[in-house]
Amino acid sequence: MKNIAFVDLEVIPGHSRIVDMGAVREGGANFHENSFERLLDFLKPVEYIGGHNILKHDLNYLAPLYEKSDCSLPRVIDTLYLSPLLFPERPYHRLLKDDKLLTDSLSNPLNDSIKAFELFREEVDTFEKLDEDLKYVYFRLLKNTVEFQAFFLFMDYHPDKKEHLLDILSDRFYGEICESAPLADLVEHYPLELAYTLALINCKDRYSITPPWVLHAFPAVDKLMNQLRNTLCITGCPYCNKAFDIHLGLKKIFRF
Repeated sequence: MKNIAFVDLEVIPGHSRIVDMGAVREGGANFHENSFERLLDFLKPVEYIGGHNILKHDLNYLAPLYEKSDCSLPRVIDTLYLSPLLFPERPYHRLLKDDKLLTDSLSNPLNDSIKAFELFREEVDTFEKLDEDLKYVYFRLLKNTVEFQAFFLFMDYHPDKKEHLLDILSDRFYGEICESAPLADLVEHYPLELAYTLALINCKDRYSITPPWVLHAFPAVDKLMNQLRNTLCITGCPYCNKAFDIHLGLKKIFRF
């Protein structure tokens, strides 16, 4: 694994005051004290820093401190955004409860860093096991987003596919989404929301739902699911002909 450390800051809500810091590097070396200078020394060897909700929380405090110290901020990876993409099925991942890490102790940033690193290792392993078409779809949709760009760099993922993204999407999700859905528009205007929607569709679990925090942060996910799966097209297609067939529905639900 590349040179990466996971960081967590304990901050007093409403006061923006850091009261504790924790971090862990690849290999197990760890840090737990409230000193940015020492934390910076601990993080100097790393190319990447990660955390759970680091982009919206910890980075707000880390970035100014890095700037003040005249040091370059490493690339940032957030396990929060990776989780619904790579673990969309229900029951949810054993380390997560919606957007929160399940940790063993209260307000322990070192423990939270260790848990986030453990989660990240599983996310890396899960991504590597995806089929090549799905990897490529996620890469093309997410490679330029703040939330995922560093992850693909970390993975050294450089696909050599020559096919058009829309063709791969249509083939990969044939019979799973409506053929009349405006895929080209969704790819251009809602790439991140489309990736989350496709992840949920791909898990093929009717009881799985999009985590509430995703719907709050990216409300268009719900709209995309309606366009891809819940709107009957006029011409008919393999998905709609099956999904909206009342006779098949009666048989499936009521056995007649």
